[in-house]
Amino acid sequence: MQPTLWTISHIVEATDPHYLRMNSLRRLGEAKYRQDILMGDVVGYVLREFRRSVGLLGDTDVGQPYVQYERMGYSAHLALKIAKELPMLYYAAIAILNPGAFTLSTLATLHQSESLLSRMFVEIVFYVQHGGPRLASVQTVYDLEKSVHEMQDGDLAYSPHKQGMSFELKNVSFSYPGTTTKALNDVSLSIKPGQLVVIVGSNGSGKSTIIKLLTRLYDATCGSIFVDGQDIKDYRVADLRKAMASLTQDHHLYPLSLGENIGLGNPARVGDVEMIHAAARLGGVEGVVGKMRDGLGTVLEWPRGLQWNNVGKGNKAVDPELRAAVGNMKKQVAVSGGERRKLVAYPFNFYAFLSSWVFRSRTFMRFTSGAVKLVCVDEPSSNLDPQAEWQLFDNLRRVREGKTSIWTRHGQRIRR
Repeated sequence: MQPTLWTISHIVEATDPHYLRMNSLRRLGEAKYRQDILMGDVVGYVLREFRRSVGLLGDTDVGQPYVQYERMGYSAHLALKIAKELPMLYYAAIAILNPGAFTLSTLATLHQSESLLSRMFVEIVFYVQHGGPRLASVQTVYDLEKSVHEMQDGDLAYSPHKQGMSFELKNVSFSYPGTTTKALNDVSLSIKPGQLVVIVGSNGSGKSTIIKLLTRLYDATCGSIFVDGQDIKDYRVADLRKAMASLTQDHHLYPLSLGENIGLGNPARVGDVEMIHAAARLGGVEGVVGKMRDGLGTVLEWPRGLQWNNVGKGNKAVDPELRAAVGNMKKQVAVSGGERRKLVAYPFNFYAFLSSWVFRSRTFMRFTSGAVKLVCVDEPSSNLDPQAEWQLFDNLRRVREGKTSIWTRHGQRIRR
């Protein structure tokens, strides 16, 4: 009887670079990345890179390893062998029943076509078995494109003025989907082009909600919002978002290299190393990244799709080479203990710390597009010491260049 992977010691690791890349990009379809992906205007980039990875992956089997192993078990091999011999059995029957209709040339033709027919049969079985899982995996990425069109889109192109955007909120009220509680109630305010506005309030006062309405992550439940004197719903959503940059405390590090994380602030220049270094310096992360073995090429969270083992530590019968291979499998965080010790001056939650700094650097990278006319800064300094906080806001002030800036702050932090 053919053994299964459940009964033998084994390891599974995906090493194909195109599969790993595809899996990382597929994860960007998860809900937690939605706000960053939409506001960062990187949906097109993600879809292009995903299609490219799928194309390079070709017909490589990406099914579950247990299924792959079982497919090549005794019963599967027997079925394929029988299928391969079916044409020969058919012509053998003809030769016996009607010898005059069977010639040597027919036999030669059969011999040449036998392997082709067998391959066709195997391919049909493969696509029937794996078409569903592949489509489900792809769907999470293409749902990003749906998200772009969820908001009511306008027909008016946005041509930004040199002095930034102007805003006017008239009697705006808003409740988040699924709730009846009003996050904003009858709010009216106006912001002139190029102004620096600071919104101060306690938790739950609606500071972040105003930012989400201005950036069209949501639409007001009641009232109207005007941008440069025009109803915000009249503009094309994509045009508005290209002219906006948002720096928030609610962010997530993409499962990509640190360099690509920063570079995606400006997808058109994602490969510009000098520009990425400059953004990393302004965001305050350059010194930390410089202490890592792979620098900007560091990937903090590897795609772990096909990676596990059942090599028990107490099983002395396990092949030593197999046990050694387990230790060489890539870990989730590509930062060694030694590298972490070099960074002891930084907060204990290293991943959250670095994620926030990379996100800030990505925002500075976004400014390089030349299209940004609105900068929304939603309490991004809540985990910074006074010196780092001062440096961040000084860098933001230096790159304003007439952009409209809206900052939100918690009241208690302002009074300290």
